[in-house]
Amino acid sequence: MRVWTQTLLAPLLTLALYIVVFGYGLGSRIREVEGVPYLDFILPGLVLLSVITGSYGNTSSSLFDAKRERYS
Repeated sequence: MRVWTQTLLAPLLTLALYIVVFGYGLGSRIREVEGVPYLDFILPGLVLLSVITGSYGNTSSSLFDAKRERYS
């Protein structure tokens, strides 16, 4: 039951914090980037950041757990 919270909940919370800080904090000062609204411009990058960080973290923690448990 603990794995799904680490896999889904933590990246969603991190993404929400990034959106608040970068999307609304900087978005109020930067309106558009080459004709695209700032939030629309930055959102795909933030989503990919969460996905890549989560996949790397889950894979590396699985490898370290296997080594710690002395799997072959």
